[in-house]
Amino acid sequence: MKSIFFDSQVTYDEFDAPIYDRPSSAADLRSVFASFIANGVFITPSTNLQVTIGSGLQVVAAAGKCWINGAFGYTTSDTNLTLTTADGTNPRIDRVVARLDLNTDVRSIDLYVVDGTAAASPVAPALTQTATVYEIGLADVLVPANATSILQSNITDLRQNEDYCGVVHAAFDQVDTADLFAQFQAAFDEWFADLEDYWDGTDLGALQTAIATHASQHSTGGTDPIAAADIGAAAASHNHAYADLTGVAAASHNHAVTDLSGVAKSAQGIRITVQSTAPTSPAINDLWVWDS
Repeated sequence: MKSIFFDSQVTYDEFDAPIYDRPSSAADLRSVFASFIANGVFITPSTNLQVTIGSGLQVVAAAGKCWINGAFGYTTSDTNLTLTTADGTNPRIDRVVARLDLNTDVRSIDLYVVDGTAAASPVAPALTQTATVYEIGLADVLVPANATSILQSNITDLRQNEDYCGVVHAAFDQVDTADLFAQFQAAFDEWFADLEDYWDGTDLGALQTAIATHASQHSTGGTDPIAAADIGAAAASHNHAYADLTGVAAASHNHAVTDLSGVAKSAQGIRITVQSTAPTSPAINDLWVWDS
């Protein structure tokens, strides 16, 4: 296993040139960065390395930043890219790329146009993605036959497409759940198979019938309906004590004469008699109340 970021012990050769026993290279650093940061363009601003039409057979890549396999590339100004002359018979699709080139004579990230092949039904060229040269796609450009200029509608933005480019993000945010899902699926399939073995078609039908029968028995008019008391409700027919009624006078009670309207008051007072039959010999100042 190779390990990095350790202090070196320095020795010297016969020419007094230093020799480091724990050297780290740019490739080591790119490997570390690539483990945490995924390839793509930076999301802010949204125009990062966006490809738009230019003059004639030119396209323009906006200023922006990208990250490729642990290497960082950026441009602070727009970049004009010239397309190859259009085919006289068939259209073609060119691809604008950001390319990491680790060849000794290059060692950089830069922007390029990869020419497609003219055809009746053209396809864009594949990205080169090797240990030495690695490309991410920024846009596909349709070059019609005999074209002398490009329309914006001829340009397909690839920056948000992770199959070709994508947006820079923490690499560990993107979890490959395929294996985990396969385990869950296998466990579910096993459980469901056991369930099917236990609940065959006959058993499931019987269970459904039992549920329907139970529901009908406890419904209104069923053989075993739910009583009001079962759910904490009062019965449809029930009684209340007289004292439980609010706003109703007691069955036996008195009124002062002054409470009675239309009745004259005398010095001797008034005697009120309540009985079920009409009076036979009422006296003066008597008030009789009866049920006729």
